[in-house]
Amino acid sequence: MTIDELVAWRYPKKKDRPKDLDAFFENLDVEDQMAAILLGTAVGIEKASDFQSLYFALPVNYEQYLLRRGDLPYAEAVQQLNDFVQRYLNGEANPLEAVLPDEDQRIEELNPYDEYIARMISEDAVCRKVTVPLIKEAMRLGFFPMSSTFCGKAFLQVRFHGIKEIILWSNYHVPHEAAKFVKKYFADCTITCNKAFDAVVDGIKNAYGDTWLTDDLVHCYRQIHEKPGRYVSIDSVEIWRGDTLIAGEIGFVTGNVYASLSGFHTEKHSGTVQMSILGLMLMYSGFLYWDLGMYIPYKERYGAMKCDRMTQQGLWNERQKTRVALPSPDEEHSLMEWVPALEGWIEAQKDRDN
Repeated sequence: MTIDELVAWRYPKKKDRPKDLDAFFENLDVEDQMAAILLGTAVGIEKASDFQSLYFALPVNYEQYLLRRGDLPYAEAVQQLNDFVQRYLNGEANPLEAVLPDEDQRIEELNPYDEYIARMISEDAVCRKVTVPLIKEAMRLGFFPMSSTFCGKAFLQVRFHGIKEIILWSNYHVPHEAAKFVKKYFADCTITCNKAFDAVVDGIKNAYGDTWLTDDLVHCYRQIHEKPGRYVSIDSVEIWRGDTLIAGEIGFVTGNVYASLSGFHTEKHSGTVQMSILGLMLMYSGFLYWDLGMYIPYKERYGAMKCDRMTQQGLWNERQKTRVALPSPDEEHSLMEWVPALEGWIEAQKDRDN
């Protein structure tokens, strides 16, 4: 997206557009500057069928940016990058020809703007529209539908992780103290699914402030949540102390794969308990594996393994297409009901570890 296109998208009415574009961009805050860079350089999505190209276009985008950037002026480098990606999408370029040794070292040598671009365009595609059909198609293919804003206007940010954390049930690990935490701190608490989607979203926003959960994205998420389809759904998981929500998360189901999007907790140890029980719930419900998204060290505590795109694709190819459902909102269970399962899994872990 050129600067003129970006401004026209943000301000559809000509009378609202800034007269001096240089001054306009110079006065943007850092978040809006970064959003402008992302919109100007990342692979663009206009319709659902465009998602198929992401499997190759994103890593090619990244490699070509670093290969071609060099000492070129920024605008020229972006133009060359966009030209290359367009040629690939037209079938004129082979992504396997792009070989980049020591890419991490080269990233470290970039200035902050270029480092941001190089990392973001390797994983994110953008769309100026935030719509239910686009989000559904992203989820169906295993991509994470997120959102950002430019000068207050939301756009869709679809992430195809270069490295993703995934839990296979053969590797699933319940922290040894999880059952004790339930009995000591949460004996009077319950767990539900899809009972309080909006409350969970509010809890996440209260915990993290401004996040990628823009109002436009949440509006679309809510529509999918209320009318799950044959292949995908948006779901919430809640931990309650009486009528008070003390932990929760939102995620999406695609076929028989569950992917966590974001979560929160307000009481110490409630996050550990939620993760431990949710993993067993997913396994008993027939899910193939648990997709935890981006790499964060704490996820390895639960047996998550770092998967590159080739490994992700291999696992993805084993899934079924028809959606597996989480327990219904009417099913509210005491956390104490899960203690035997937690203790049994913990004991089995000891045997495996020995």
